[in-house]
Amino acid sequence: MGAYRLATLDDASRLYHIRRRSILELAPPSMPAVEAEIWAAKLTRAGMERKLRELEVWVAEPGGTVAGWDAIRDNLLEGLYTAPEFAGRGIGAGLLERLMRERGFPSVYLEASPNARGFYLRRGYRATGPQTPQGAWPMVKEHFDWRRRENNCDGQRPGTDSRSSRSRRLIFIPRGATLTPA
Repeated sequence: MGAYRLATLDDASRLYHIRRRSILELAPPSMPAVEAEIWAAKLTRAGMERKLRELEVWVAEPGGTVAGWDAIRDNLLEGLYTAPEFAGRGIGAGLLERLMRERGFPSVYLEASPNARGFYLRRGYRATGPQTPQGAWPMVKEHFDWRRRENNCDGQRPGTDSRSSRSRRLIFIPRGATLTPA
């Protein structure tokens, strides 16, 4: 995808504008344009600066251009936005993948806006409850620890001798995964 880096306070204006444009240009038609306008009107540059001070904010910067960002606190995704001109190019998915791969969280929680719900569902997240009064969907993705997959359930590496090579093994399949014959 490109380079990722931690955001700094110098990025506040740029990230604020990406978030605002993303809401105004990408949220409709999943939500009425008037709702997107009300949501975007609540945003401030000072609010973005607060996020940069309080959260861990990462920037996707393919070719030196800031294309999107995500904000996390522990295993809670607080925000994920892509500049409209980069929508559909894997920027948001790349930020999510980097977060999961590098952090190794067993699960990630978020509240998806109506326009982002499908994006998260396509990536294996599932709703954990009904839509909130604010219109968000609480979601989680429980991750399979791929490092553990390298070991059999008894702790033996594949191909090493355990008591019986015919012993039954438990295989944990991530929720929503599709199995295909080898």
